[in-house]
Formats: sequence, C-alpha cells, structure tokens
Amino acid sequence: MSDIVDRAAEAEENFRQDALAAREARIPRGPCAKDCADCGEPIPAARRRAAPGATRCVDCQQWAERLQQQEGLRR
Repeated sequence: MSDIVDRAAEAEENFRQDALAAREARIPRGPCAKDCADCGEPIPAARRRAAPGATRCVDCQQWAERLQQQEGLRR
C-alpha cells in the first residue's frame, strides 16, 4: 500500500514542479521599459520591480488586457 502512496506523492510532486517550471517560463524577462509604450508616461520603479519586462504602466496594461479579453469573447 505504501508503494502506491509513495508513487502518488511522487507523481504529485512532479506535476507541481512541471507547473512551476511552466509558469516561470511564461514570466517575461529582460529589461523593463522606463516609459510606457502606450501613453509615454514613466513606469514607476515599483512596477518595474514587480513585473520584470513590463512595457506598459498599470493603467495601460489593464486597458490592453480588457481589450484582449473582449476580442477573445467575440470569437
């Protein structure tokens, strides 16, 4: 019985590790823009630290995500 439990625990751990690796791979890397690509306003340092690779300020990013979501709903 313990073999089954051990294998299940190992499978669960492998699944978690794969999920974390996939999430990590989706996180943008590289330098952040100092100014928003959409509105041109400076991107606050806190945003650049919190979202590595950010190219938009929070407001413009939220707008872009809403627009993308609306486009997805139309399909």
